[in-house]
Order: sequence, then C-alpha cells, then structure tokens
Amino acid sequence: MKDDLVKHKVGKAVRECEIHLDRMGYAMRAMDHFMLLDKAAYARLSMEQIQVVDQFVFRFSKVQDAMGERLFKTALELVGEEVKTRTFWNPFPIWKCCALKCRPRSF
Repeated sequence: MKDDLVKHKVGKAVRECEIHLDRMGYAMRAMDHFMLLDKAAYARLSMEQIQVVDQFVFRFSKVQDAMGERLFKTALELVGEEVKTRTFWNPFPIWKCCALKCRPRSF
C-alpha cells in the first residue's frame, strides 16, 4: 500500500516536471532567434522577448524545485531510503564562490 502511494507521488512529480519542461521547450524555441545576448542585445529586447526569457527562467527554477523537493525524495522513498534526515541542498558551491571572491559576470 505504501509503495503504491509512493509510486503515485513519483508519477505526480514526473508529470509536474514534464509540464515545466514542456513550457521551457516552448520558451527555448521562442528565444532561438535572439539568443545569445550581450549587453546591447539585451537592451534591445522587446517586452514579448523579455516575457519569454522570464518564462524560461521561471520554469527552470520550478523544475529544479519539483525535482529536488518531490521527485528525488519520493524516488528515494520508493527504493527504501530514509529521506526525512537528508538534505538536498549542497552549500559547497556558495562558500567556495565566496572564498574565491567570485563575482557574477555583469552585462
């Protein structure tokens, strides 16, 4: 019974990810004609193009959340792993970046 519930949760998480990936694909196809961007090209984007970029970024973050919060955890449950005590956030890249004084590339 518990396995059926976990399988249902995995299926639901997969469907959620598929929706976000589908929307990302639409945005990628729409961005195809104006990507790669430099500072000058970014400044010339129309409002519709900016909305497409926003959609892609939003859906990218949503699929990451869905995978980390639902899909990975329920998949681990399905194979019998304990997930309540596990964290899926790895602080290494953040402190490494701070230690190296990395700065994001500005436009």
